[in-house]
Amino acid sequence: MSQRGLFYGWVVLAAAATVVAMGQGSLFALGVFLKPLEDSMRWSRSAISMTALINWMAMGAGSFFWGVLSDRVGSRGVTVAGGSLLGLALVLSGQATALWQLHMTFGLGVGFAAGAFLTPLSATATKWFTANRGLAVAIVSAGGGAGMLVISPLVRWLTSAYDWRVAMIVLGDLAWLVTIPVALLIPNAPAEMGAVALRPCPSAISLWARCCAHRSSGRSRSRILPAAPRTQARSSTW
Repeated sequence: MSQRGLFYGWVVLAAAATVVAMGQGSLFALGVFLKPLEDSMRWSRSAISMTALINWMAMGAGSFFWGVLSDRVGSRGVTVAGGSLLGLALVLSGQATALWQLHMTFGLGVGFAAGAFLTPLSATATKWFTANRGLAVAIVSAGGGAGMLVISPLVRWLTSAYDWRVAMIVLGDLAWLVTIPVALLIPNAPAEMGAVALRPCPSAISLWARCCAHRSSGRSRSRILPAAPRTQARSSTW
């Protein structure tokens, strides 16, 4: 694939940031559900907040598991699996009738699924960029903040217009509709598309240094080469 026009690595970054936004936004949406859960289910806020602790523990374990798995099957398969689990966990959370069910679905399920996105997709982003790798990882990571900025107001509106169960089910459906199709846009490596990673352009200083080195080598050759015929001429007279 020729790299003329839009470099496909930028598409990979946009897709990866979108998936990370969905995962992190769903994870941090728990804060919006605190008040509706407390009012409708009569659970204490401290008991509901235990779900957040389970979230972070599950995401830490999930990041390790999904990271190892992505080295074997690739980040695309891991992202599809994580997106499927994320949607399922959110839909099941909307059906919870006991606190332990919320801990298992939203706490364990959503947290473990969210770990499938940031680590594997950051590793994939670095494969597309030999130059600007820091920028590539930063764009993927920034998707998490963008997700919180977009999803939290959406969940707030859904809980106000309907209730928390509808909000979780809609969020689960949205996770399926976003993560799975977008994950298909992310190749495991540039070689799968016949592309190569974006390489740094030589700076003006490096070009000037190469030019000077080339000119100096040309001058040294011009000084050495004329001596060769004289040596051959002397050897022929003997």
